[in-house]
Amino acid sequence: MNLLAVSKQAGDGEVLLFDLADPNLEQPLQESDAVQTIVMSASDGKPRYITIGEHDSELLITTALGKVLRCCLEGTGCNPQTRNSVMMQYGGAYLHGIGVLDETYIVADKGDNKIYECPFTSVGISKGNCEVFADMPQGTEWDPINVLVDPIKWLVHDPSSPAHASLTASVAIPYAGDWTLDVTQGTYNVQHFLGSPHLITVAAAATDPASCVVEIPGGRSITAGSSFEAIVETFDEFDNPTSHPEDSFKSRAELGNSEENFGNRHVLSSDHTFSELQTVAGA
Repeated sequence: MNLLAVSKQAGDGEVLLFDLADPNLEQPLQESDAVQTIVMSASDGKPRYITIGEHDSELLITTALGKVLRCCLEGTGCNPQTRNSVMMQYGGAYLHGIGVLDETYIVADKGDNKIYECPFTSVGISKGNCEVFADMPQGTEWDPINVLVDPIKWLVHDPSSPAHASLTASVAIPYAGDWTLDVTQGTYNVQHFLGSPHLITVAAAATDPASCVVEIPGGRSITAGSSFEAIVETFDEFDNPTSHPEDSFKSRAELGNSEENFGNRHVLSSDHTFSELQTVAGA
């Protein structure tokens, strides 16, 4: 699934989850399209910010009453009896954005202008059980509301290398497109290193069958004797559209045997009537 989580503020509040990989999902989204609804209680407070939790099978949610909730995603094997928890009980009314690091989570507190780092190993804690991850820089003003954790960059120190080459920036970019890589020094009077900025073009990875989407424009109800077509939209594992010459798409008898390519949209058209295809499929 490719989930979209929406925070609903009516009543006591809800978190609505939509499966964007569902080929039958139409826009604009309707509340009835949600594949899961997490209902908040009055004691929890209305939901504010949401992120994937320690595991892909769960969410972390900040609430208006200063709590951090951990909630299972349905159909993932996550056991709500053991995993659903109030991770932070007393965060204060100004708790907002949340993100996940390797073994901890960070949460922004707009009230005291700090971002806290908290352990997954404890539940029902207060901010006092967390470390200050980031504080307001001296001589500046900031108002931390949301946090975005980008897990794709690492800075590696190699003490065996010469001093001028002991730091290596490792960057893994999962999003295809044209990128600019800046290597700079300083916070206010920023100076670029020699050769910076670098222009980088990231191409889509290999087509991932599990990420591809099949669409039948006429719907799944087809009249006997009529022709039909199926459209396959191809993506890599990072949801980048793909159009690789080496890709080959083979249709079984049910889908016919001709193919046309339009970028990452591959049209498989039937050369037979549907009634004939049923006969072939059952042979």
